[in-house]
Amino acid sequence: MIKYSTIIALVIICLLLLSTPLIETAQAAEKKEKDKQVEKAREAIASAEQAISEAESKVSEAERTGLEVTDAINALRESKELLSEAKELLSDDPQRAATVAKRAENIARMAVSLVEKASRKEETKTEEQLKNYRELVNETRDIIARAREAIDEATKTGGNVTEALQLIMQAEELLREAESQLKIRMKEAVRLATQARILAEKGLKISENIRKETRARVEPRLKIEEAITQAQQAIEEARSKLSRAGIDENSAKHLREILDQGVELLAKAREKLSMNPEAARALA
Repeated sequence: MIKYSTIIALVIICLLLLSTPLIETAQAAEKKEKDKQVEKAREAIASAEQAISEAESKVSEAERTGLEVTDAINALRESKELLSEAKELLSDDPQRAATVAKRAENIARMAVSLVEKASRKEETKTEEQLKNYRELVNETRDIIARAREAIDEATKTGGNVTEALQLIMQAEELLREAESQLKIRMKEAVRLATQARILAEKGLKISENIRKETRARVEPRLKIEEAITQAQQAIEEARSKLSRAGIDENSAKHLREILDQGVELLAKAREKLSMNPEAARALA
C-alpha cells in the first residue's frame, strides 16, 4: 500500500504544479498594470515638462522686459521641484509619480497665467502713464507758446529776454529728448517732460514780468506819441482851413506863425520823448 506521507507529497506536488501558472498569470497581470501606470506617469511627466518649458519662456521674456513676475518665478520653481520628485517616484510608485507630475503641470500653467496677469496689469499702467505724459507735454507746450508770445512782445519794446529765452529753449530741448525716450523708458520720458515743464513755467514767469515792465515803460511813450500825432493832425487841419479862410494877410501871417511854433514844439517834443517823456507830453 502507498504510504500516507507519499500521498501527501503527491498532493503537494500537484498543487504546486497547478498553482505555478496561476502565480505566473497573476504576476503577468500585475506587471502589465504597473507598465500601464508607468506609461501614464511618463505621459504626465512629459506634459509637465512641456508646461514648464512654456512657463520658462514666458518668465524669461517678462524678466527681459522688466516686468515684475516674482510670483510666477516662485511657481515655476515649485513645479520644477515637483517634476524632479515625480521622476524619482516613477519606477517605485508610478501612480504617485503621475499625480505629482500632474501637480507640477498645473503649477507651471499657473505660472504662465501669473505672467499674463502681470503683463495685462503693466499694459493698463503703461496706458495710464502715457495718457498722463501726453497731458503733461501738451500743457508744457502751451506754457512755452505763451512764454514765446510774451518774449516776442517784450523784445519789440526793448526788454531783456535772454534768460527767459534760454529757459524756453532748454524746455523745448528736454521735450524733444523726452519724445526720443518714450518708447524705450517711459519713466525717463516722464522725468524729462516734468523738468521741461518746470523750466517752461520759470521762463513764462520771467517773460511775463519783463513784458509787464516794458508795457509800464512803453505805454506812456505810446500815449505821448499818440498826442503828438493828434497835434500834428490838428496843425495840418488848421493850415488847410487857414488857406481857405479868406482873411487878410496880416492876420493870416500871424496865424501861420502860431502854427509854425506848434510844429517846432512838436519837433522838440519828439526829441525829448526818449529822455523826458513828461516834458515831451507837455510840449505836445
